[in-house]
Parts: sequence; structure tokens; C-alpha cells
Amino acid sequence: MLLFVILYLLLTFAFMYFNYNDMFTLRTCFKTICSLMFVIAPFLITKDNKKIRQTKYFKTMLVGLIFAFIGDVLLDLDKTLGILFVLGMLFFALTHVMYSLSFKQHVKFNKTTLISFLVLIIPTAYIINFSNLIDCGDLIVVINIYAVIISLMLGLAVTVYKKKELNKNFKTRNLLGVMLFAVSDLILLFSIFGNTPKILLPINNLIYYVAQLIICYSFYKTKHTYK
Repeated sequence: MLLFVILYLLLTFAFMYFNYNDMFTLRTCFKTICSLMFVIAPFLITKDNKKIRQTKYFKTMLVGLIFAFIGDVLLDLDKTLGILFVLGMLFFALTHVMYSLSFKQHVKFNKTTLISFLVLIIPTAYIINFSNLIDCGDLIVVINIYAVIISLMLGLAVTVYKKKELNKNFKTRNLLGVMLFAVSDLILLFSIFGNTPKILLPINNLIYYVAQLIICYSFYKTKHTYK
């Protein structure tokens, strides 16, 4: 598994380079490979405990990872913020929905979920709708819906983390992974709709792929956690 992680990171750095230098063909190839690898990762991580693969948690998280893979490909092919961009956002929104359903198997909506959601969505909504930092144009409704979905997912991840009965490693990896995912989305928001340095693109790439790998590692040696 260590060799897989090393290869995954090396390919990620290669993709970062090609993306920064706008080398479309190589960028697309390496991004597709990296995204496919985080779909494969859960199977490698659970090879010594295949029973985990039969749990609802594994299945819903896996579907989420597959949706993320599709979203990655669509966003990479988009060049005009057109239909491919909207479809890519849709699949990423579905990714967060599937992650939320996975977390929902372990916790219920409660005050922690609501407070965490509000803490996240209020400043995000302000940035999207009222600040001068970004201009989402005709896509503002799509971006707002996406912000609500990801804020709810993060709220559920915080709720999972607060549940004492759950495995600490399981909770920490999930929360860290989805937090990095959200940071990646925020950077991407500024990169696409704001006036930001080009260096943010490779930084966003690294954060995103590390986030997905950490989420995949929520399966690692925490078999008693799953439902």
C-alpha cells in the first residue's frame, strides 16, 4: 500500500506540473489516472478485511468516489464554463451527497450538525453573493446550491467526529479529508471566478488529491466502526 501511495503522490505532482503549464493532453491523462486511483484505493486498503466491502458505508462512499472521478473528467474537459462545467459540479454535488449518506449511517441530524452547517454556509454565502472577491455570473445559483450541499456534508462530518462511540482514527480521517476537500473547492472557486495567482491551481490539485486519499483511508483498520 505504501508503494501505491508514493505512486499516487508522484502522479499527482506530475498532474500539478502539467496543469500549471496548461499542457492539455498530458494534464487530462494524468488527472484521469490520479482520479481513477482514488477509486481503486478503497479496495487495496480493505484487501485484508473484505467484509468491509459489504457494508453500506463502503458502498455509499465508493459511489461518491466514482462520482468524483466523473466530475474530475468533466471539469477537465470543460473550457468555457458551459454544460460540462455544470455537469461536473453536479457530479461533485452527488459526491458530497453520497458522503453525507455515509456519515448519516452513524449519526442523526442534531444541534452540532445545524451549528456546523450555519458556521460554514453563512460566510460562504456572503463570499459568493455579496463580496467583491468573486463573480459567479450566470452560475451563481448552481454555486449556491453546491455550497449548501458541501456545508451540510461538513456539518455531518463534524457530528460524526463528536460521537464518542466511534473509532477515533475513523472520525479524524473523515473530518480531515472532507475539510481539505472543502478547502480545495474554495480555492477552485476563487481560481475560476476570482482574480488569483496561477500558483493556486497546483496547490488546489495537491489538497484535493490528498483529501480523497485521506477519505479512502477511513476504511483502514477500523472495521468495527462500519454499518
